[in-house]
Amino acid sequence: MSLERLYEILRKVDSKVDEVYKLRDSSDAEITRLINEVKVKVQGEVEEYIKRIINEYRENRSREIEDEVRKYSEQLRKEVEEFRRRVNNAIDKTVDEVVKALIGE
Repeated sequence: MSLERLYEILRKVDSKVDEVYKLRDSSDAEITRLINEVKVKVQGEVEEYIKRIINEYRENRSREIEDEVRKYSEQLRKEVEEFRRRVNNAIDKTVDEVVKALIGE
């Protein structure tokens, strides 16, 4: 085998090695790009999930607070009605006693 032939074979091998490195580098770049795309997508999905959970919590908490306020208001209304009834009964009783005292029964 001549030196020229050997040199030509080495050049072809070197060219193929360069191609392999280029393919590897482009594959690495493609893998990195895909990983970054996945990161962005997952991050977006996680952010949306967290926002949804927070909103659901707020809605549930708002409903719970509204229910508590409604129950408290109803209880206060009942207590006020009972107080008015007692005051009216006391007034009626006092008026009856004053009238009886004035009439002299």
